[in-house]
Amino acid sequence: MENMLIIPKELRDRMQEDTAAHRLSVDRSRPGVVMTLAAHAGLLLGAVLLAGCAGGPDVAKGELEEAHLRAVVVTTTACGDAGATTGSGIIVDSRHVLVSAHVIAGSTSVSLAEGVVLEVVRHDTLRDLSLLRSPEDLLEIDEPSLAALEVGEDVVMVGGATSGDVEVRVEQRAMIDIDEVRGQRRSRRDGYRLAGLTARGDSGAGVYTRDGDLGGVIFATSTDDASRTWATASSEIRTFLDNSAVEGTFVCDPDQSERLRVGEP
Repeated sequence: MENMLIIPKELRDRMQEDTAAHRLSVDRSRPGVVMTLAAHAGLLLGAVLLAGCAGGPDVAKGELEEAHLRAVVVTTTACGDAGATTGSGIIVDSRHVLVSAHVIAGSTSVSLAEGVVLEVVRHDTLRDLSLLRSPEDLLEIDEPSLAALEVGEDVVMVGGATSGDVEVRVEQRAMIDIDEVRGQRRSRRDGYRLAGLTARGDSGAGVYTRDGDLGGVIFATSTDDASRTWATASSEIRTFLDNSAVEGTFVCDPDQSERLRVGEP
């Protein structure tokens, strides 16, 4: 597996929420990739924009019917000086939703588009994944089947908040080196470079095989190539879901403009 350094040179969305936490880091011995997080972190544009931007190819349902049932849109209210955000999510069991951590990191509250308020119960800023819990059952469903993606494979991003369903191709599997979400550490995680058009708001959407297995979660799009997208691999999703060390109570600290864990892990 190749190593790939992602240089946060123009992280437009994440930088609006957190200027201090994403400093330029350049390793001139390795190629850099300029990219932007796919979450929308400016003003919350509302349901009209989300409905109007949904589109993409008419992807056949078939094995992806369950994936469509799992797909949700999450919206946040701002914490301190952070901006409100819209992102995508995946229902992973009857009461839990998987999202990208950067989508909810600067939030006071997180809700589904239907108005259900969710509690943040796991928050992993290195893997850029968070788990939200609903006070009520959302869907009678078990955890999704996870699978590794193959280079050259045609797969589908399902239910992006902005782009809907998008057919993408796996271009590369790599160990991605990127800044921690709102932190000082560097994160190295298993992921994929995908060829396909995604947009702000699609962070957290699932990438599925044609058999309906979850292969990854969208977390970024490139700023210098609109057809290049990045996903965290299913291996990281599995580790995250099994990792009780990232469990806790996470609440808004308005002075820091972000969610912080209450008490020690």
